[in-house]
Amino acid sequence: MRRSALAVLTVAAAAAASSVAAADRSSRLTLTPIQGEFQPAYVPIPLGGGPLVTVVVEVGGDSVAAAQAAAGKKLDDATKQRIAGDLATRQAPVADHIRAHGGRVLAQFQHALNGVKARVPLAEVAKLAGLPGVVAVRPVSVVKPDVDGPANTVGVPFIGAPQAWSGVDGVHGEKIKVAVIDTGIDFTHANFGGPGTPAAYQAAFAANTAPADPKLFGPGAPKVKGGIDLVGDAYDASAPATLPDGTPNPALTPVPDPNPLDCYLAGHGSHVSGTIAGFGVTAAGATYRGAYDASTIGSQSWNVGPGVAPKADLYAVRVFGCEGSTDVVVDAIDWAVKHDMDVINMSLGSSFGTPDSADAIAAENAARAGVIVVASAGNSGFAPYITGSPATGNRVISVAALDAIASFPGAVLGLSTGATVDAIDANGATLPGGALGLYVLRNADGTVSLGCNDAEYAAVEPQLAGKIVVSVRGLCPRVDRAILAGKHGAAAALMINTSDAFPPFEGAIPGATIPFLGVKSSSRAAVLAASSTTLTAASIANPGFSQFASFSSGGPRMNDSALKPSVTAPGVSVLSTWVGTGDQGERMSGTSMASPHVAGVAALTLQAHRGWSAEEIRAAILGTADATKVLDYEARIGGAGLVQAAPAVKTQVVPLAQPFGPMNLSYGFAELTRDLDRGQIVLVKNNGKEWATFDVTTTPTGGSPHTATAFPSRVRVPPHGVFPVAVRLQVAAGAAGNTDLFRDAAGLVTLTPVSGSNGGIGLAVPYYLVAYSRAELEARATGLNGSSTSATVALANEEGAIPVNADFYAWGASGTPNGKGSIDLRAAGVQAFTSGGRRYLVFAVNTFNRFSSAAVNEYDVLVDTNGDGAPDYAVSAIDYGLVTAGSFSGDVAVVVQNLATGAASIRFFANAPTDGSTLELPVRASDLGLTPAAPRFTYSVQAFDLFTGDSDATSDAGAFNAFASAVATGDYVTVAPAGNASVSVAVDPAEWAQTAPKGLMIVNLDGKAGRDQAVLVPAR
Repeated sequence: MRRSALAVLTVAAAAAASSVAAADRSSRLTLTPIQGEFQPAYVPIPLGGGPLVTVVVEVGGDSVAAAQAAAGKKLDDATKQRIAGDLATRQAPVADHIRAHGGRVLAQFQHALNGVKARVPLAEVAKLAGLPGVVAVRPVSVVKPDVDGPANTVGVPFIGAPQAWSGVDGVHGEKIKVAVIDTGIDFTHANFGGPGTPAAYQAAFAANTAPADPKLFGPGAPKVKGGIDLVGDAYDASAPATLPDGTPNPALTPVPDPNPLDCYLAGHGSHVSGTIAGFGVTAAGATYRGAYDASTIGSQSWNVGPGVAPKADLYAVRVFGCEGSTDVVVDAIDWAVKHDMDVINMSLGSSFGTPDSADAIAAENAARAGVIVVASAGNSGFAPYITGSPATGNRVISVAALDAIASFPGAVLGLSTGATVDAIDANGATLPGGALGLYVLRNADGTVSLGCNDAEYAAVEPQLAGKIVVSVRGLCPRVDRAILAGKHGAAAALMINTSDAFPPFEGAIPGATIPFLGVKSSSRAAVLAASSTTLTAASIANPGFSQFASFSSGGPRMNDSALKPSVTAPGVSVLSTWVGTGDQGERMSGTSMASPHVAGVAALTLQAHRGWSAEEIRAAILGTADATKVLDYEARIGGAGLVQAAPAVKTQVVPLAQPFGPMNLSYGFAELTRDLDRGQIVLVKNNGKEWATFDVTTTPTGGSPHTATAFPSRVRVPPHGVFPVAVRLQVAAGAAGNTDLFRDAAGLVTLTPVSGSNGGIGLAVPYYLVAYSRAELEARATGLNGSSTSATVALANEEGAIPVNADFYAWGASGTPNGKGSIDLRAAGVQAFTSGGRRYLVFAVNTFNRFSSAAVNEYDVLVDTNGDGAPDYAVSAIDYGLVTAGSFSGDVAVVVQNLATGAASIRFFANAPTDGSTLELPVRASDLGLTPAAPRFTYSVQAFDLFTGDSDATSDAGAFNAFASAVATGDYVTVAPAGNASVSVAVDPAEWAQTAPKGLMIVNLDGKAGRDQAVLVPAR
């Protein structure tokens, strides 16, 4: 991203040369929330961190899925076995090579893809790619459940599922096989037809590696018809490679068994499965056995409401241990294809997904073979490109999360100061009466505590009785505050949120009986100023109702900028199956909870439209989604809009837009110095028996100014016929906008039925483009050498659509092109300036190729301050969320690491615009130990792809004096389109003799990605 909208440090300009703009200089210094030394959650590579390299080596030859796709029908078992056997023979030489060169073969696949999964030394990756018969070496994602923290009685009707259950043609998912790739399932729960007692779960857990009771699991079971545990209880893909004694960590070795009983924390897979296809559990704790129609949910009181497709069959494919992460998603997809699943749900993922990771390719291949593959978009927030894999695969339905809760139980705080504050009663507990004291938990420095440590409460327990304990959100699970406060005698717990919104509604909290109140960040000052309060019960209107969940991951997709996510579903405070309780439900939030709503709709749609192709089923689901039901609709956050079950099962007409790709009108990525004019086609296909007529319109929904037109404006499609609609997108070169913000253009192509066509069901397809206006900088210098005291630099912007902002650096290091994508280092430079008595440096790093987001990589400037040839410090550009909290946020921070002591500090965000190739890394000179008495240093750059483990480094090093540079830096010159400028640059011949630069590196962040963003002017 460009710049985080946090505190900005104002820096006065130093008058180094002709045209310096103070505002531009200060804007590159954006402060991080954490200031100074900290303990990294992710250890940067110069301090010994870095990812393990697990890959899938794809081998030539069609997998079973590819063969089935080519045949256009499901293959018989004998044909599948023959294909799998042939592929295993082809894989054998590759597997033997891996073992012979220090690698470990983890699995071999023949169904979802043809490949060998292995953990190998990084140096072996390139060698594997060159082996005979190898098609590609693909990274394997390490994924976690996409859970961030409405009952099925809210979410299921919110998407219209009961209407799909009703009538003569009502569907409920009968005979549809849904594979849930997740943490397993509690098949003893009443929601799945089990005994419905905690004792039954405990008995099953005591034998959870043995074959499960066939009355609860298997072909004769009421709901869970099959599945497998691919990993065992202890598995965790993120576990350390070795134990403290140096022996290999057994947690990294899967131990499969036939029993996928769920044991993961709160039972993530059981919760997901209940939303897809749970029978429902009545308030009496019994499995619901009645009919499913439009009146079902309203006619009962429920512990857990029915799932979207309550009569579908579930197959639990367990890929997680009892905690942690997994990297066996490809294995699970392979199993699902092998066992002829109709639908796959994956409520899991890893941030910054691409279409070509191993799990995305496997998911795409399964979809090609006819499986409807649904996956969660991720819980990393709205940052561009952060949406996750495997949902980023082509033909995979990626699901964003929406809040379907209209109101919450709440409380009005009547504070002792006379002020009133609204709070959510997040667990719906009964509020105590009378005046209650407020006790604010504080850290040693006086700041408000996170309230995560039991010892904090124990130390002040005598002061907590009858009071409300106040803390702030962060670090630990939210509900811990209620549990700990209640344990130590408090009357209630109150958490101040970190954003100006109420925290999520939690529902009943195990181990907590006191109210758990939550207030917005804007109420912080009022609460902290008061000594006591009264509590009055109230219903709090949910300000986020029918809007995107704040955690839902933003698109588009990495690299090609295709539109993902695909569609939206409820995902906030969803009540579904609670593992181990027998008959109870619990609330969870996340795109993990949204995805199963859509998987359930997929089961209904498959049942309703038997004989339709997988492409048509997906188009029915996406084409009938409703963007108008999302109040803050934005295409790159929520795709086509809110999924609609009834229209999906009843439509006879579907819009096919890039059906073998992202399934929408994705126009990709563009850098504009000329006007853009691109076209796409939507095929309107009528599978019904009657003519269908639609009016076709286009509606921009956001982004840069643009024009979208559809032709023709009315289509009349015959029964079983197809009619093409051409959609033309135009953007003026100067209208797209510069890199100050992420830039896109989006809207909807809407097909409105005429005279009741298609049963009155309308259709829509989103269109989407990422585009930037670009400036084209040219520069040449005279007198740039160590023998004169000044040089003249001529600048021009002859072909640009917008102004050039030329930022001057001393060029010090270079690299050579080597095909390593966004870590292929081209050049690095540095500038210096003073503000408020402090000296600052800014390092600029330029790559040969575009990155969608710099946050997927780590860029390290290695600084040698004592001249011994070894780096003393590393100035690293790393994702802020990753390095501070262990999960990606999309913001790139600058971390300074002392390589001798291991200490790490953080002060600034990097300036790294999306879809660029240049990063600017600001740092205080003092943080590198530089002073006027010891001002000189040398530097080089290395870069790492955090997903593949690949790396690159500059081929040489630069030298610089932080307090008296050989060539003046920091000039910031604006050149209008078709304009030019001349800049005089001061040169210090004496310093040049000691720290001679290669020349000038003039950064133009609004240039085209690659060379144009950093013009290199060599010294002559």
